Amino acid sequence: MKLLTCILIAYVTFSGNVAGKSTKQPTNNSVLPNRSDAVHRLINGIEKFSLSFLLRTAIDSGEKSMVVSPYSAWSMLTLMCKGAEDNTLHQLSQVLRHPGKNQKLFKEALDFVEGTFQEDSSSVNIKSQNFIINNADAEISPEFENNIPSRGNTRIITTSFDDPNAYKTINNAVFTATRGKVDDMLVASDFVNAKVILASAMSFKTKWAHPFNIAFTRKAPFYDHKRRELGKVDMMVHRGDFKFANVSEFQAHALELPLGKDNRLCMIALVPHEGIALKDLYIKFTLVPIDNIFEKLEEAYKRNHESKSEVHFPRFNITRNFNLHSVLSNMGIQDIFDPTYAKIPKISSRSDVWVSSMIHKAHIEVAEGTDSDIIYEYNSKQAFPKFVTDRPFLYMVIEKATNVIVLGGVYGGP
Repeated sequence: MKLLTCILIAYVTFSGNVAGKSTKQPTNNSVLPNRSDAVHRLINGIEKFSLSFLLRTAIDSGEKSMVVSPYSAWSMLTLMCKGAEDNTLHQLSQVLRHPGKNQKLFKEALDFVEGTFQEDSSSVNIKSQNFIINNADAEISPEFENNIPSRGNTRIITTSFDDPNAYKTINNAVFTATRGKVDDMLVASDFVNAKVILASAMSFKTKWAHPFNIAFTRKAPFYDHKRRELGKVDMMVHRGDFKFANVSEFQAHALELPLGKDNRLCMIALVPHEGIALKDLYIKFTLVPIDNIFEKLEEAYKRNHESKSEVHFPRFNITRNFNLHSVLSNMGIQDIFDPTYAKIPKISSRSDVWVSSMIHKAHIEVAEGTDSDIIYEYNSKQAFPKFVTDRPFLYMVIEKATNVIVLGGVYGGP
């Protein structure tokens, strides 16, 4: 039986600010395109998969800082569906929450989501690239290649896996796609007994809609849920019209930070109430739709819209990589990793292949902005309502027109 090594490497660099969105209507004044029932079901499915995927990777990490890209995982696994059959396809479709078996409707829905994502990507300078890396003797089948979305960003690379420098070629391509933020992605051993390697790279770097001024950043204590100091962090400070609210369903406070100029993307931070451990938030997290968070934020903002607020938010830089085999297996994707049961014959002209591993790597950078972007002066004697993010929290960067979680994770402190 031939071996298919699937290595999913999602890279995301984020340097900026955020705001949020509901699957009903966006909180800004933009108008969404007309969406079919299939599109609604696909969007809801992506949300459910993303929340579950984020939860399980967060649990695996404990309360340590981590980052993953749920959308990268979803889109790459969706691509695998186009090469799968029988129970392998069924498991993928069930876990990914694909909307029914009508392939025409599914393709239309997928085109909408990917098109919207690409539009938003260009507006906030997101760079993403998928790679199908195949051995010279394992040609990608024309049928599978034709099923790759024409406006997508998937690139096929054919190379000899016997070449000891093959991994360097791929690493150079990933390095370029991520603007030099990710290097040494693959190693020579990844190509041993392999026929196909999948890699997904994403670079996300932008400015906050309301940048923090680096001149106001100070060292500040960061605590655990029992108010025990974990160390010092670089705490950024900004004053403006921020949305934050208590979300009783989570026993947490939610903060929305606007990203970019078009209000199309946002970061949501969920900070547990004092005395509540982050792990206690996780299970409730998957039971409450993202819409509910945005509704709470909007309601609180309408009550307090005349008041400026002061946000304290840590500057951080996280890179994490995961072998997703156990996470996806626990979610229900199992056959694709089993040489006895895997059925993915449409990917290559060679049949009888299986996925040996799936590795995911992501990077996020949260920083201030530039001094020239700041239009206010900081006066510590003025009193403002404050949102101080000084204990472990969950964060998500969300595309507002589709509720796609571009990336998310945990910040656990210094």
